[in-house]
Amino acid sequence: MKQNKFINIFIAVIFGFSTTLNATNNNNPNSNTSLNSQLNLASINSGANININANEFINTANINSNNDINILSNSFINQTLFTNSLANINSNNNIFINSYGDISNLGGNLNANNNLVLNSLKNITNSTNLNYFANDYKHTYSTTTGGNLNAKNILINANNFTNISANINANDNLEIRAKNDIKSDYIQGITTTYQGDASNYTKTENKKAILGDIKANNINLISNNDINLAGILLKIKGTN
Repeated sequence: MKQNKFINIFIAVIFGFSTTLNATNNNNPNSNTSLNSQLNLASINSGANININANEFINTANINSNNDINILSNSFINQTLFTNSLANINSNNNIFINSYGDISNLGGNLNANNNLVLNSLKNITNSTNLNYFANDYKHTYSTTTGGNLNAKNILINANNFTNISANINANDNLEIRAKNDIKSDYIQGITTTYQGDASNYTKTENKKAILGDIKANNINLISNNDINLAGILLKIKGTN
């Protein structure tokens, strides 16, 4: 019987129902890494394949593989929590994510050199994060983080697919299939300036729509219901 190899795996943090695992293949970079856990929140690095079977999968750091990444879960979240520490899942070959529930990429990045395949029996959301900063009490502004899907070929299959001010970039083919709806929406960035003092001041607020990009050589959007694209730049590569 084949035995899964767990190399340098540590239970780092326990938040009630959730467990954080940090798995690295430093001792044998050519072996596969397989995890069976409820929740993954930390970094995994592998010189070969990474296979993860989870009930609830949450990544807030980095998962890197020199070959394929295969994730099967009841729910999947790739989420950036801090602007200086993005949630990245990177593969030098293919990424396959299959979920019985929702797949959510919230300010994170999914990058595959070859194929990126997302399959959900429910909904898939790809969204950028909106972050607010203040230079001082007189000036606040917003920036965006992540929400990028990048691969040679991208296939997305779900009940509903939603893209919010995020970017999808396929060097060759992009296909999005939805049993119900395909839609895109946008968020607004806000810059606020205060002039004067606390007792007498004026407030100037500027809002700007943050648009997302969908780019590929070939784009196929297939929906059994509605396709509503707002706040998105749809571009066929090689055209002006």
